[in-house]
Amino acid sequence: MPQFHLPSDSTISEPVVPDLEPDVHLLHYLEHVARHKWVAMFLVIAFGAAFLAATYIMPYTYTTFARLLPPDRLSSSGLLSSLNASYALTMLKEIENPSVDLMQNLLESRFVSDRLTQDSVVRTFYADEAETQDEMAKLLRDDLLVDPHISKVDLHATVSTSWFSTDAEKEVARKLPARIISIAVHTMDSLLMALSKGDASSQLLYAQEDYRTRKLELDSITAEQEAFEREHGIVQLKTQTIAAIEQMASIQADRDEAQMEAATLSRDLTERNPKRAMATARAVAASEALQRYRTHSTVGPAFDEMPEVNREYASILLRRSALEPVVSYLNREVEQQKINVTREKSVITVLDAAHDPDVRSSPKRMTMLLLGFAVGVLASCLYLGFQAMRVSVRRARYVSTTVQTSR
Repeated sequence: MPQFHLPSDSTISEPVVPDLEPDVHLLHYLEHVARHKWVAMFLVIAFGAAFLAATYIMPYTYTTFARLLPPDRLSSSGLLSSLNASYALTMLKEIENPSVDLMQNLLESRFVSDRLTQDSVVRTFYADEAETQDEMAKLLRDDLLVDPHISKVDLHATVSTSWFSTDAEKEVARKLPARIISIAVHTMDSLLMALSKGDASSQLLYAQEDYRTRKLELDSITAEQEAFEREHGIVQLKTQTIAAIEQMASIQADRDEAQMEAATLSRDLTERNPKRAMATARAVAASEALQRYRTHSTVGPAFDEMPEVNREYASILLRRSALEPVVSYLNREVEQQKINVTREKSVITVLDAAHDPDVRSSPKRMTMLLLGFAVGVLASCLYLGFQAMRVSVRRARYVSTTVQTSR
């Protein structure tokens, strides 16, 4: 039976186990950070300084705000009546205050943007960004934001400079938003006044023309009366005849006033309107009463029964007496329309006017500085993590190589 002999201890070579570092502890991370603290601090400061420096060369943005109060339904009834024959009025009546929607449509219209492009300051500022007027108008419509509400309209104008802009360009951009809102509101106000057709101005022209015509007619009758008296002497008329003439003149004046009132109402009211029907009926009744007084008078002799010379003189007196109250009435109308024209003003109210902003809306230097510091901290963490990963990889390679060598 064969015998086996184990080798002695001197002939067995035991593998050498390398000394390994203990597990990673929090102190190791703190030591790693302390070892690279200057690099980490440099990254934080460098990114903060870079972001802060970028605020001096990046585009500056300025924003301003304005708030408009539209007219209520009662005040805007005359304005909206000019649109009653178009589809626009049907669309406007779908909301609580149609004037709000009307103001929004006007502010966002091409007419307002074209008017803005005609301003020399606006045209010069947008000349580098837009080559044509259409492109400039589109940029202006994008920069002017209309925010409608039930009882108000808010306007926001935002203007941005280009990169590496000069101080002069930044100053122009700071004042431009308020200028854009001011021009837009003024243009919309002009459009609203044009839509209202200047009722007070039109009525003043009508009243002045009627007064001028009737005054010339009254002056010619006065001259005719003086000529008649020089030729025939003063024709003596009885008191009853003069009373009849005055009565007929009053009726004729009432008829003329009723006819003028009916003609005025015909421009704004339909034939079935009670006011217009009442004025027409009053004019017809006055004409019939005047005809009766010409043939038969209860206060004096009939007009047709007087002698011819008296009839001619009475006819002159009748026309003059009938015109005097009409001329007086038209004179009062002219003065009233002058007052209305003087009181005529915009139908909108600027509650908060746009003003030049004191500070830019962007960039905010403090915000950018804090953002730069945050990015710097993130970059430092990435750097420290990358360095820690390199050390770990090198250590793993060293241990692997040592183990293979020991085997």
